[in-house]
Amino acid sequence: MNPLSTLHLHMPISKWLRLLTWAFFLLLTPGHAAPDQTNDPAKEKATPPTPLIAFDTPVEQFNSRLRPLSKNDLSNELKAWMRHAQEEISRTSEINVQMQAEGLEQQALEELKQKRTAQHDREYHLYKKVKRIIEAYEAKGGDASAEKQYLAAVSHSRSGANNQGLLSTILEGLSSWINDPEGGIAFVKKLIQAAAILVLFWLIAKLANRFIKKILERQRGLSMMLKQFIERSVKSVVLAIGGLFAIASLGANIGPIIAAMGAGGFIIGFALKETLGNFASGLMVMFYQPFDVDHFVEVNGKSGTVQKMSLVSTTLLTPDNKELIIPNNSVWGNTIINYSSQDLRRVDLVFGISYSDDIQKAVSLLNETTQSHSKILQNPEPEIAVDALADSSVNLICRPWVKSKDYWAVYRELMWKVKDRFDQENISIPFPQRDIHIQPNEPESTQE
Repeated sequence: MNPLSTLHLHMPISKWLRLLTWAFFLLLTPGHAAPDQTNDPAKEKATPPTPLIAFDTPVEQFNSRLRPLSKNDLSNELKAWMRHAQEEISRTSEINVQMQAEGLEQQALEELKQKRTAQHDREYHLYKKVKRIIEAYEAKGGDASAEKQYLAAVSHSRSGANNQGLLSTILEGLSSWINDPEGGIAFVKKLIQAAAILVLFWLIAKLANRFIKKILERQRGLSMMLKQFIERSVKSVVLAIGGLFAIASLGANIGPIIAAMGAGGFIIGFALKETLGNFASGLMVMFYQPFDVDHFVEVNGKSGTVQKMSLVSTTLLTPDNKELIIPNNSVWGNTIINYSSQDLRRVDLVFGISYSDDIQKAVSLLNETTQSHSKILQNPEPEIAVDALADSSVNLICRPWVKSKDYWAVYRELMWKVKDRFDQENISIPFPQRDIHIQPNEPESTQE
């Protein structure tokens, strides 16, 4: 049998043509193609990426876990964590809505406040973790500006939702920071550690000061000023080292601080070269020891007792109780007269008697007066002699030796006693005088 005739018996050829045309149309139409399950945005939105790092992972482990992840891995990780952050923020918003409901009892309000505080604490820790992911993502070339903008917006919205709850929000944030192991708790621990370091170095400075002081007391060749300078310097150096250790314990990098101090010291030294000159002069005075504390000196035409000395200036106290502060440049650069460096001093006095007085008797009176004075030393012996035949008097010198501390007392007492003895023995102390002779003019002869 002919196959065409058989096909014609079962189905007309026109129907076969229509069937083939419809099948060809279906194959060419995109809307009737099989759906691509991998590019379905609804499907993708319904199934967010699974995070590689668990949500309860401690924040201190994040850097280690984020380090091996690629840019694509971090992109998916950020999406998962942002979805988790949105869920937490939604919970916080729901609690805020419940707290604003009318007719809410006080007990229920307090419970909601506690829930909100706990929720804010979770948000705080979550923000820190998301921030670590964003930093790692951006470091590897990712763009997280949208995520950062979103977090900044919701953070601002939470903190500034209403003026009435601003203080509460601040206190809640502060509470979260205080309870955070990397926040307030760690900061308090660092403060305690820094305070302990300062106390320890303060004790070390005191012990070092005492130790240095005992050693310096045995050194008789050092001046009191140099000893005090060494003691202060040791204490200051120990405290400075303790301060650097305390700063380092707070987490600060002391390398830039030391570098800044060095650069600043150079600039300050250049600007204060005169002060550095005083500093150098002060060191020279301390090491060469031309005078010491409590010495009576004459410096740059000024006299007084040395009260104290620093690296910059020397302080003198004058006999009339005036305080003179002299720059060390002027001290070291001029003549220094030290009246207290020696144990003994000689009192130099000059007494004038009349030409008509008995010189031997006056010398004997001076000897008796010096020998009877308790503060005048007999060894070395006082020097008493005729010094000069002046215009109006015969000048006798009286030069007894005394202890340096008794100089002014002996000087004044001896002047008074000698004058009193001379008056008793009718020995005059003449004052300068000059005889003037007037010659009368001879009368001129008159011519008649």
